[in-house]
Amino acid sequence: MGYRYRPNASDKRLYAQSMEKINTQYPSRGTHAAIRTGCKLTCVRPDGAGDIEVIKGEVVNHSYGASTGQHTFTIQTPQGKRRMKGRNLYPAIIRHDPGEESRLQ
Repeated sequence: MGYRYRPNASDKRLYAQSMEKINTQYPSRGTHAAIRTGCKLTCVRPDGAGDIEVIKGEVVNHSYGASTGQHTFTIQTPQGKRRMKGRNLYPAIIRHDPGEESRLQ
C-alpha cells in the first residue's frame, strides 16, 4: 500500500474548528434526491486552514465504481472542475436544484 496521510494534532484541531463553523452556520444539510448530471449544487466543506469553503456549481458527470462501490461526481465551478466522492458530497449539500436526469429517477 502507498503513502497514507496521517493528520497531526494541529491538522485535527483546524478540521474540528472548521466543522464547528459549518455545523453552526449550516445546521441542516443533505439531500434526499438523487444527484445526477445537470443538478446545480451548493455545498460546504472544511478548507484545511480552519475555515469554510463554499462550492457552487453544476454536476457535469457522475460515475459509479462497481469494484469500489463508490459514486464520484464532477462539478463544474467558476474556478474549474472539481471531483468529489458521494460519501463526502451528500452530507455537505446545503442547496440542491435537481436537473432533468435527477427528476426522472
